[in-house]
Amino acid sequence: MSNISDAYDFFLARIKVVLPTHTEMPNPYKVDENNENFLKKGFGLAMGSGENTTITLNNRRTFARNFIVPISRIVRGIESNVTAKQLVQKQLYEDQFLLIQDFELDTTLNESAAVFSTSYAGDDGIQFVFGEKDNFLLLETTFSIEYKEDL
Repeated sequence: MSNISDAYDFFLARIKVVLPTHTEMPNPYKVDENNENFLKKGFGLAMGSGENTTITLNNRRTFARNFIVPISRIVRGIESNVTAKQLVQKQLYEDQFLLIQDFELDTTLNESAAVFSTSYAGDDGIQFVFGEKDNFLLLETTFSIEYKEDL
């Protein structure tokens, strides 16, 4: 198994620890295709774009890869309830900050021989997801990792 698989497994395990009351989405690549039960308070882990950093040393090559973490929450109440939407927006950013804090402070992954850099890369802001019965807000956070693979 390659180091990217180990990094993925680590990320997934950390998200489950940091967001223990959230449910894992079966399809983190197309969030709106998940059942509403997964979107009420959900998360996912998708592998995003990668880059060959072109650094080779002792038959090891470094790469960069983005991991995208979608987090969703249900918006309860009537459409005109501004306070309910604001609360959910803040909850999403609090969820996000817990993840950023964990990945920045927990050096377990970075101490491994495979991964040497993990950082918050950014997000696209809050998005609206329409369900069949309910509506949801979504925040997709991108983390960037740099890792080594034996050639």
